[in-house]
Amino acid sequence: MLVSLGNRHFLLSFLALLLRHRKRAINVHKEDQMRRYETISIISPNLGEDEIKAICQKTTGIIEGDGGTIINVDNWGLKKLAYPIKKQQQGYYIYTEFAAVPASVSEMERIFKIDDHVLKFMTVKLQEIYDPNTPVKSSISAKSQDTENDLDEEQE
Repeated sequence: MLVSLGNRHFLLSFLALLLRHRKRAINVHKEDQMRRYETISIISPNLGEDEIKAICQKTTGIIEGDGGTIINVDNWGLKKLAYPIKKQQQGYYIYTEFAAVPASVSEMERIFKIDDHVLKFMTVKLQEIYDPNTPVKSSISAKSQDTENDLDEEQE
C-alpha cells in the first residue's frame, strides 16, 4: 500500500493529537485519586462550643460527602496567637487529618475563606496516593515525637 506524502503528514498529525488526548485523560483520572492531607484551622475565640462543633461538622461533612475519610480530629483548644489576626489575640485551634480528593479540599478551603469565624487555615498534603496501610509521619506528630525524644534524653 502506497502512502503519499500528504497522507503520511495527516497520519502523523492524527497520531500526535491522539497521544495528547490520551495524556489529558490520564491527568483527569489522576484528580479522582484520594490523597492524605492535614489541616490546621484557627477559629475565632468569640464563638461558643456549639458553633465550633458546627464548623468541625461542616468540614467533615464536605470531606465525607465527596467520599473522603476522616482519620483524626484533634481539638487543641484556645491558645494565644503569636501575632494578632483580625484583631484577635487568641484562637481556637483544630487539627484535622483526612483522606480526600483534591476537589473536596478546594471546597473546604473555599468555605473557610467565606466564613468570617475562621481566622486562618493551612492544608498540607501528606501522601500523593492515599494508602491506609502506609504509616505517615505528619509534621505535627514529627514535632511531638522530637519533643518526646528530647525529654527522654534529658531525663537520662
